[in-house]
Amino acid sequence: MEEADVSRQGFNRKRLEQLLEAGPLDAVVIGSGISGLTSAGMLSIAGWRVLVLEQHDVAGGTTHTFVEKSKYEFDTGLHYVGAALAKNPLLATISGGNLRFREQDAKTGVYDVATTGDERVSMSKNHGALQDRLGDQFPTERAAIARYFRALKRWGGAIGLVTVLKLMPNRLSMATVLVPLLMLLLTTGLVSTTTVLILTAVGLLLVGCLEPLLWAVYGRLAAVSTLDKMRELGLSDKLIGVLTYNWGDYGTLPADSPFLVQAVHVGHWEQGGFYPVGGPSRIATTIIPTIEAAGGACLVRAPVECIHLDTAGRVEGIQVKGLNVPTKLVIATTGAQVAFSKLLRDAEPLPESAARMRRIMSQPEPERAVKPSCTMVSLFVAMEEDGEALGLPASNLWTFPSWNHQTNMDRMVQAETPDDCPLAGAFIAFPSQKDSAWNDRWAGRSVCEVLSPVKYEWFSHWEETRIHSRGKDYEALKDKLAGKMLEELYRYFPQCKGKVAFWELGTPLSNNFYYGTKDGEVYGLDHSRSRFAPEMQKMLRPGTEVPGLYLSGQDTMINGIMGAMMSGVVTVAAISKVALVKNVWRARGAKHMIEE
Repeated sequence: MEEADVSRQGFNRKRLEQLLEAGPLDAVVIGSGISGLTSAGMLSIAGWRVLVLEQHDVAGGTTHTFVEKSKYEFDTGLHYVGAALAKNPLLATISGGNLRFREQDAKTGVYDVATTGDERVSMSKNHGALQDRLGDQFPTERAAIARYFRALKRWGGAIGLVTVLKLMPNRLSMATVLVPLLMLLLTTGLVSTTTVLILTAVGLLLVGCLEPLLWAVYGRLAAVSTLDKMRELGLSDKLIGVLTYNWGDYGTLPADSPFLVQAVHVGHWEQGGFYPVGGPSRIATTIIPTIEAAGGACLVRAPVECIHLDTAGRVEGIQVKGLNVPTKLVIATTGAQVAFSKLLRDAEPLPESAARMRRIMSQPEPERAVKPSCTMVSLFVAMEEDGEALGLPASNLWTFPSWNHQTNMDRMVQAETPDDCPLAGAFIAFPSQKDSAWNDRWAGRSVCEVLSPVKYEWFSHWEETRIHSRGKDYEALKDKLAGKMLEELYRYFPQCKGKVAFWELGTPLSNNFYYGTKDGEVYGLDHSRSRFAPEMQKMLRPGTEVPGLYLSGQDTMINGIMGAMMSGVVTVAAISKVALVKNVWRARGAKHMIEE
């Protein structure tokens, strides 16, 4: 089978019957993004038979690519990653050592440039050197900049703390393990009765105090907003705007996001930005053979309709295209909103925590404590000229009307139509300049992607219409937005004007169709302080209280390709410590995937 074909194998009754005839499935994964593929790949390394089901016609989630006019290839959600992913030994293992990454700009180390037109600030690897350069550019704030970078290192560890807490058994579970273990020691005669009593008292004290203490520590960190922390560090509002240019990487403005989210995202680029050699679709096409080698499969055009529970409330299967697929373990990577409000919509009986999540996720958006993340439009642009000849960069450009991101977004949110406001910001990237194997496939051509946040309400009128058949008014709206985004492209890259051979605009409704989102959200749940508060994080664990149901994806950890990939690892850790150990053992000799 051709490599590209492994990501496009369609679901049908015959394939399902053949798969089940070979033996029972150990797990079903709903969604083939990097979180689902990571979980499936790791379980396959441990010998599990896993079926991955994808509702789109190609596997990969936001790491998939598509080709227009048989000659223009575009990525969709992976625009760059940090070295932590490019050097990840588990990813290298589940991809069979066949995945490679290349640094965006190894010479300068620049991965992002932020600008308002009048002022440009470059972000580059080696944050010690970046700190010095920013101090030179903003000399009156040198000390505050140093405090900011120190704070980033300290606060970035909060994501590790909440990960440990999510994997930690609850107090009742820990007590039920601890007490029998100590009784076993007593019966063996290895310790005295007095020692057992002392150990029991100490153990129960730790069980009762440690978990709530750690949650309290985490909760204090998660309650601090990015804006408040950066002001506390002494940064001016202008420099806060400069340094939070990347708010679009996680979709929540500085006043609403926890500082720990900003710290994790900035820290991810310490060693630079990287891009998959051969394009992001290589992630799926290199992991799927590992799943198949263990007797599993990854099938597309397979929209899962619901999860079935038995009378005791345990997972017993899923339904896809009217067909029942028996399994005792399901990993839902669809995001919490889809998992609880759709896949478990009619499921009974549900434990109280799961029933509560279903109520929360089924509420209309204005009434919900935790809302979906922002949505964006994506402009895909192709040019019939080599990117080198055009002088296009491998780094990304972030453009803004001003450094006040709140004002930029408020103006857009208050606008009745796109005509009433400028773009709130734009992300401009050239995938053809990042992929070192681009010319092997598409020599003499280059592509660009422009992303910009928008109001979902501008598009909701056409929610019930069919894709490619939404009418003239919808197409006119797309044309207006595309025109604005092309103007932004030409403003900063005038050499592209007159070279564009093709463009297409993806809207929030495109996200709903291709990714199964509800409101066009690009990052799952909003990365707000309420979403990262302990109360919500306890409900967004990888292991749910529904026996056999696990969650994975950016809602269980943090957004981004690295966050989603690590959520897959954490989900495997929650499912089977043996599977985790087998993968870690296999990965111990794996080489990093960075191409020199």
